[in-house]
Amino acid sequence: MLEDSYLGDFGKFIQPVFAPLGFDWRLSVAVVAGLSAKEVVVSTLGTLYAMGGANETSKGLIEKIRQNVDFKSAIALIIIIMIYSPCLAAMGTFYAEVPQWAWRVFYTIYPNVVAWLLAYAVYKTLALMGY
Repeated sequence: MLEDSYLGDFGKFIQPVFAPLGFDWRLSVAVVAGLSAKEVVVSTLGTLYAMGGANETSKGLIEKIRQNVDFKSAIALIIIIMIYSPCLAAMGTFYAEVPQWAWRVFYTIYPNVVAWLLAYAVYKTLALMGY
């Protein structure tokens, strides 16, 4: 069972950071995996929900996510993925081109904090609206 694996343990370890967004350990792991490339989020969720070779058009994965992720958490997930740091390759290029450490730190921290804050604000707003 994946929940009892090292990946599950890692997800449970980082889950408190994402719990205010309504994320469980699976969504938390998918968000972190998405730092390598944002499209990895879908395949990670497919693996974590034991859907095998699922992709964004897999009916089984879509249904599994509908059963396990509520609307406001799904919107928070979309927001965080769209705004947080780009893939590691893009970040590596930025680091190679910009030698100042202050800009590197800013580029690493700022989009992630902004993404989390916006996702949290939308999550709470949707909760107040009754979703």
